[in-house]
Amino acid sequence: MPKCWSSTWPPDPPCSPQPQQELHHGKDSTLHYLFTLARRHGSLWVGAGMMPANTRAARRNDVNHVGSSSGAMAQSPSDSSPDEMLPGDLETARQFGQRIANPTVQVRG
Repeated sequence: MPKCWSSTWPPDPPCSPQPQQELHHGKDSTLHYLFTLARRHGSLWVGAGMMPANTRAARRNDVNHVGSSSGAMAQSPSDSSPDEMLPGDLETARQFGQRIANPTVQVRG
């Protein structure tokens, strides 16, 4: 049996931050694909765990403005540098990282 199908993968929860130029183009499909693979390999998937910023008062710099429940997503113009990430997307990533860290510590003991 190939290694990729074995049950000896490390117990780390898989995740995949998805920055892209369009607000939601393809990112959700990528995360759902990874979620399916995680389940097939017995991994624990940790979703975003945050509500989307989808009210009329929401602004582009709000946490989880892209609105993902599957994992962290960000959006940036195609000609921007990593230094130009919006504070809301960075805060989304920070909160998601903390959400990943908590179960990882519990699983690893």
